[in-house]
Amino acid sequence: MHRKRNWLKFRLCGARGAVDEARTSEQVSLPARQALEAAASSISTALQQWDTPFLTNGEKGWREIIMEISRKPEALWHYVTALRGPDPVDHSRTAKVIFTCPLRGRCAYALGREEFIGLSSEEIEKGFAVIHEHRHELYHYLQHITAVWEVFYPPLGELLGDVFLRGILPEPKEAAERYVKLLRKWMCSKHVIMKEATDEEPR
Repeated sequence: MHRKRNWLKFRLCGARGAVDEARTSEQVSLPARQALEAAASSISTALQQWDTPFLTNGEKGWREIIMEISRKPEALWHYVTALRGPDPVDHSRTAKVIFTCPLRGRCAYALGREEFIGLSSEEIEKGFAVIHEHRHELYHYLQHITAVWEVFYPPLGELLGDVFLRGILPEPKEAAERYVKLLRKWMCSKHVIMKEATDEEPR
């Protein structure tokens, strides 16, 4: 496995040399050179990150998550929108801590997953009930949160859609417990877009 990774890194270094040569050639059109500039930057970033160990989703920050989903524009749009949190309405802070904070991951400059982890089971259960009661004011935000999870981890998206968008509400305690259980499973995964039974380290 290490031999193959080293060989791939060697080939990537060779590709960077070819890209650097092409992007400085006067024989290459301006649009092509601009694309090669972006490619050179991407290759350099990949080489800098090459030996970084795999992180679980719980260890990632929003930057790592964005990098991982950057080739999925729809997922990226919902994710970036959800990162901001809900508009200021009653109980928007409750919704932000329960739903936005886990998606932000480790966040040095704003509320992040640590704020969610600090909640007790009773606080999450009460939060679910309050958010459900105010779901109409929070509807636009809840749509984005649900859309993110429908891509990242469909069972979690289905749960949130049932509870907050379709009004199929189990007891708040049951819904909150299921949310925490599914969220923990996602946080232990190494892949943001998590597929059941295939969530293992790439070879």
